[in-house]
Amino acid sequence: MAPISNMNPFKSQSKQSNVAPFKQHHFINTLPVKQLAEILTFSEGDHLCELMPEAFGGKRVLYFNDQRHKFVFKKLLAREPDYLLNYVYQGPELTNQSPGYVSIYADMNRMPIKAEKFDVVICPFALEAEQFSPELLATIKRVLKNGGRLILSLRHPGLEKLVFNQNPSVNGVPENSVSAFYKLLKKNSLYVDDMVEGKVDLNLKPFFTLDGVYDHYHEYKNMPLTLMFNCVKFER
Repeated sequence: MAPISNMNPFKSQSKQSNVAPFKQHHFINTLPVKQLAEILTFSEGDHLCELMPEAFGGKRVLYFNDQRHKFVFKKLLAREPDYLLNYVYQGPELTNQSPGYVSIYADMNRMPIKAEKFDVVICPFALEAEQFSPELLATIKRVLKNGGRLILSLRHPGLEKLVFNQNPSVNGVPENSVSAFYKLLKKNSLYVDDMVEGKVDLNLKPFFTLDGVYDHYHEYKNMPLTLMFNCVKFER
Protein backbone atom coordinates (compact mmCIF):
# COMPACT_ATOMS: atom_id res chain seq x y z
CA MET A 1 0.00 0.00 0.00
CA ALA A 2 1.22 3.51 -0.77
CA PRO A 3 2.08 5.81 2.14
CA ILE A 4 -1.04 7.31 3.63
CA SER A 5 0.26 10.80 2.92
CA ASN A 6 -0.39 10.03 -0.75
CA MET A 7 -4.08 9.61 0.02
CA ASN A 8 -4.25 13.16 1.35
CA PRO A 9 -6.69 15.59 -0.29
CA PHE A 10 -3.98 18.19 0.44
CA LYS A 11 -2.06 16.55 -2.40
CA SER A 12 -3.84 17.77 -5.52
CA GLN A 13 -3.82 15.63 -8.63
CA SER A 14 -2.83 18.54 -10.85
CA LYS A 15 0.19 20.82 -10.89
CA GLN A 16 0.23 23.76 -8.49
CA SER A 17 0.80 26.15 -11.39
CA ASN A 18 -2.71 25.40 -12.69
CA VAL A 19 -4.43 26.64 -9.53
CA ALA A 20 -6.44 29.84 -9.91
CA PRO A 21 -4.64 33.04 -8.83
CA PHE A 22 -7.25 33.83 -6.13
CA LYS A 23 -5.78 30.96 -4.13
CA GLN A 24 -2.85 33.18 -3.19
CA HIS A 25 -5.18 35.68 -1.50
CA HIS A 26 -6.88 33.21 0.82
CA PHE A 27 -6.17 34.04 4.48
CA ILE A 28 -4.97 30.51 5.35
CA ASN A 29 -2.64 30.46 2.36
CA THR A 30 -1.17 33.86 3.14
CA LEU A 31 -0.11 32.77 6.62
CA PRO A 32 3.60 31.98 6.99
CA VAL A 33 4.26 28.25 7.22
CA LYS A 34 5.53 28.65 10.77
CA GLN A 35 2.36 30.41 11.86
CA LEU A 36 0.08 27.79 10.32
CA ALA A 37 2.16 25.14 12.11
CA GLU A 38 1.62 27.01 15.40
CA ILE A 39 -2.14 27.01 14.85
CA LEU A 40 -2.15 23.27 14.14
CA THR A 41 0.11 22.51 17.11
CA PHE A 42 -2.06 24.55 19.48
CA SER A 43 -5.30 22.99 18.26
CA GLU A 44 -3.85 19.50 18.25
CA GLY A 45 -2.45 19.74 21.77
CA ASP A 46 -5.66 21.20 23.16
CA HIS A 47 -7.87 18.39 21.85
CA LEU A 48 -5.34 15.60 22.24
CA CYS A 49 -5.29 16.17 25.99
CA GLU A 50 -9.08 15.79 26.04
CA LEU A 51 -8.76 12.28 24.62
CA MET A 52 -6.08 11.18 27.07
CA PRO A 53 -7.23 9.55 30.31
CA GLU A 54 -7.11 11.68 33.46
CA ALA A 55 -4.54 9.29 34.94
CA PHE A 56 -2.17 6.68 33.55
CA GLY A 57 -1.54 4.85 36.83
CA GLY A 58 -0.29 1.31 36.17
CA LYS A 59 0.02 1.98 32.41
CA ARG A 60 3.05 1.78 30.15
CA VAL A 61 2.97 4.67 27.66
CA LEU A 62 4.87 5.30 24.42
CA TYR A 63 4.88 8.95 23.35
CA PHE A 64 6.15 10.06 19.93
CA ASN A 65 7.80 13.40 20.61
CA ASP A 66 8.71 15.90 17.90
CA GLN A 67 9.63 18.36 20.69
CA ARG A 68 6.99 20.87 19.58
CA HIS A 69 4.21 19.63 21.87
CA LYS A 70 5.65 20.66 25.24
CA PHE A 71 2.15 21.31 26.60
CA VAL A 72 1.03 17.75 25.78
CA PHE A 73 4.21 16.29 27.27
CA LYS A 74 3.74 18.17 30.55
CA LYS A 75 0.11 17.02 30.75
CA LEU A 76 1.21 13.47 30.09
CA LEU A 77 3.84 13.55 32.85
CA ALA A 78 1.31 15.04 35.27
CA ARG A 79 -0.94 12.01 34.76
CA GLU A 80 1.81 9.80 36.16
CA PRO A 81 2.16 6.77 33.89
CA ASP A 82 3.79 3.75 35.47
CA TYR A 83 6.38 3.82 32.67
CA LEU A 84 6.84 6.43 29.93
CA LEU A 85 9.04 6.01 26.88
CA ASN A 86 9.66 9.42 25.29
CA TYR A 87 10.45 8.52 21.66
CA VAL A 88 12.20 11.56 20.16
CA TYR A 89 12.45 11.33 16.37
CA GLN A 90 13.60 14.82 15.41
CA GLY A 91 15.15 17.93 16.89
CA PRO A 92 18.04 18.35 19.36
CA GLU A 93 18.40 16.09 22.35
CA LEU A 94 16.46 17.13 25.43
CA THR A 95 18.21 18.47 28.49
CA ASN A 96 17.30 18.39 32.19
CA GLN A 97 15.42 15.14 31.86
CA SER A 98 13.24 13.94 34.68
CA PRO A 99 13.91 10.50 36.18
CA GLY A 100 10.22 9.80 35.65
CA TYR A 101 10.68 8.71 32.04
CA VAL A 102 13.12 7.22 29.55
CA SER A 103 14.04 8.94 26.26
CA ILE A 104 15.16 7.30 23.02
CA TYR A 105 16.55 9.30 20.09
CA ALA A 106 15.92 7.35 16.89
CA ASP A 107 14.14 7.45 13.54
CA MET A 108 10.78 6.00 12.63
CA ASN A 109 12.05 3.14 10.51
CA ARG A 110 14.02 1.16 13.10
CA MET A 111 12.24 1.12 16.45
CA PRO A 112 14.19 -0.91 19.04
CA ILE A 113 11.10 -1.82 21.03
CA LYS A 114 9.81 -5.25 22.01
CA ALA A 115 6.42 -6.49 20.83
CA GLU A 116 3.32 -5.83 22.94
CA LYS A 117 5.16 -3.71 25.48
CA PHE A 118 2.81 -0.70 25.86
CA ASP A 119 -0.73 -0.09 27.08
CA VAL A 120 -1.03 3.31 25.38
CA VAL A 121 0.66 4.86 22.32
CA ILE A 122 0.25 8.61 21.72
CA CYS A 123 1.06 10.12 18.30
CA PRO A 124 0.68 13.89 17.67
CA PHE A 125 1.12 13.76 13.89
CA ALA A 126 -0.83 16.76 12.53
CA LEU A 127 2.47 18.20 11.29
CA GLU A 128 3.95 14.85 10.29
CA ALA A 129 2.10 13.68 7.17
CA GLU A 130 5.31 12.20 5.79
CA GLN A 131 6.09 10.31 9.00
CA PHE A 132 2.72 8.57 9.29
CA SER A 133 2.73 5.54 7.00
CA PRO A 134 1.28 2.02 6.84
CA GLU A 135 4.68 0.68 7.90
CA LEU A 136 4.75 2.85 11.00
CA LEU A 137 1.20 1.89 11.91
CA ALA A 138 2.14 -1.79 11.60
CA THR A 139 5.03 -1.14 14.02
CA ILE A 140 2.69 0.61 16.45
CA LYS A 141 0.40 -2.41 16.30
CA ARG A 142 3.37 -4.66 17.11
CA VAL A 143 4.43 -2.74 20.23
CA LEU A 144 0.87 -2.18 21.52
CA LYS A 145 -0.66 -4.76 23.82
CA ASN A 146 -3.92 -6.43 22.83
CA GLY A 147 -6.63 -4.26 24.34
CA GLY A 148 -4.26 -1.28 24.41
CA ARG A 149 -5.03 2.23 23.16
CA LEU A 150 -3.69 4.28 20.27
CA ILE A 151 -4.36 8.03 20.50
CA LEU A 152 -3.55 9.47 17.09
CA SER A 153 -3.94 13.00 15.73
CA LEU A 154 -3.66 14.03 12.07
CA ARG A 155 -4.24 17.09 9.95
CA HIS A 156 -7.92 17.30 9.04
CA PRO A 157 -8.66 16.39 5.39
CA GLY A 158 -11.09 19.33 5.28
CA LEU A 159 -8.25 21.76 5.97
CA GLU A 160 -6.07 20.15 3.34
CA LYS A 161 -8.85 20.48 0.79
CA LEU A 162 -9.31 24.14 1.68
CA VAL A 163 -5.63 24.95 1.47
CA PHE A 164 -4.66 22.96 -1.59
CA ASN A 165 -7.87 22.40 -3.53
CA GLN A 166 -9.80 25.64 -3.62
CA ASN A 167 -10.69 25.36 -7.27
CA PRO A 168 -12.51 22.00 -7.75
CA SER A 169 -12.77 22.56 -11.48
CA VAL A 170 -8.98 22.43 -11.68
CA ASN A 171 -7.91 20.02 -8.95
CA GLY A 172 -9.21 16.51 -8.43
CA VAL A 173 -9.89 14.87 -5.07
CA PRO A 174 -8.61 11.31 -4.44
CA GLU A 175 -10.27 8.75 -2.19
CA ASN A 176 -11.78 10.17 0.99
CA SER A 177 -8.99 10.35 3.53
CA VAL A 178 -11.12 9.61 6.59
CA SER A 179 -12.29 6.38 4.98
CA ALA A 180 -8.69 5.57 4.08
CA PHE A 181 -7.58 6.14 7.68
CA TYR A 182 -10.35 3.87 8.98
CA LYS A 183 -9.38 1.12 6.54
CA LEU A 184 -5.72 1.35 7.45
CA LEU A 185 -6.46 1.27 11.18
CA LYS A 186 -8.77 -1.72 10.81
CA LYS A 187 -6.17 -3.54 8.73
CA ASN A 188 -3.87 -3.28 11.75
CA SER A 189 -6.54 -4.53 14.22
CA LEU A 190 -7.11 -0.98 15.51
CA TYR A 191 -10.75 -0.01 15.95
CA VAL A 192 -11.91 3.58 16.45
CA ASP A 193 -13.66 4.07 19.78
CA ASP A 194 -13.89 7.85 19.51
CA MET A 195 -13.07 10.52 16.94
CA VAL A 196 -12.79 14.24 17.67
CA GLU A 197 -12.50 17.16 15.24
CA GLY A 198 -10.30 20.05 16.29
CA LYS A 199 -11.92 23.19 14.89
CA VAL A 200 -11.26 26.93 14.94
CA ASP A 201 -12.69 27.95 18.31
CA LEU A 202 -12.31 30.79 20.82
CA ASN A 203 -8.96 29.45 22.01
CA LEU A 204 -7.61 30.02 18.50
CA LYS A 205 -9.16 33.46 17.97
CA PRO A 206 -5.87 35.37 18.55
CA PHE A 207 -4.35 33.56 15.57
CA PHE A 208 -7.10 34.88 13.29
CA THR A 209 -7.05 38.56 14.30
CA LEU A 210 -3.55 39.45 13.23
CA ASP A 211 -3.78 42.29 10.73
CA GLY A 212 -5.72 44.63 13.02
CA VAL A 213 -8.09 45.50 10.19
CA TYR A 214 -10.24 42.45 9.56
CA ASP A 215 -11.28 39.80 12.08
CA HIS A 216 -10.82 36.49 10.24
CA TYR A 217 -12.06 34.49 13.23
CA HIS A 218 -15.76 34.80 12.41
CA GLU A 219 -15.09 33.83 8.81
CA TYR A 220 -13.25 30.65 9.81
CA LYS A 221 -15.03 29.77 13.05
CA ASN A 222 -15.65 25.98 13.25
CA MET A 223 -13.37 25.30 10.30
CA PRO A 224 -11.80 21.83 10.84
CA LEU A 225 -8.06 21.78 11.52
CA THR A 226 -7.15 18.48 13.14
CA LEU A 227 -8.61 15.00 13.47
CA MET A 228 -8.07 12.85 16.58
CA PHE A 229 -8.63 9.09 16.79
CA ASN A 230 -8.94 7.09 20.00
CA CYS A 231 -8.45 3.45 18.96
CA VAL A 232 -8.34 0.11 20.72
CA LYS A 233 -6.29 -2.83 19.50
CA PHE A 234 -8.28 -6.04 19.35
CA GLU A 235 -7.06 -9.38 18.07
CA ARG A 236 -8.66 -12.74 18.75
